[in-house]
Amino acid sequence: MIKKNKLKFIFTCFLLSSICFLFVALMNFLDGNTTIGITFLLLGLSFFLLSTTHLKKGHS
Repeated sequence: MIKKNKLKFIFTCFLLSSICFLFVALMNFLDGNTTIGITFLLLGLSFFLLSTTHLKKGHS
């Protein structure tokens, strides 16, 4: 039970950080900083993939 809660908490943290990175990427794109926007977009997508991989690993 504790391990399941811990895995869900880690998944939520990865997902929240992914959303934050994607939000910052959107703000940079709207501001005209495309290079920084692409960097944050890739970071956001990476954290999103990490969260889904971590969730799948926890259910196995």
